[in-house]
Amino acid sequence: MPKIFIKQLGKDFEYVPKKSLLQLLLENDIFVDNPCNGNGSCGKCKVRVLEGNL
Repeated sequence: MPKIFIKQLGKDFEYVPKKSLLQLLLENDIFVDNPCNGNGSCGKCKVRVLEGNL
């Protein structure tokens, strides 16, 4: 299974199909400000993928 690596934290975890990146980050105790609950209306949870595809 593919892994997601958070460079700034030196932390990695497995990608789980059908889950959003935000869900995976929060489930792995990585705080991401998301006042709109990840629906994309505020842009606070925007991240940059440096390598690979989701």
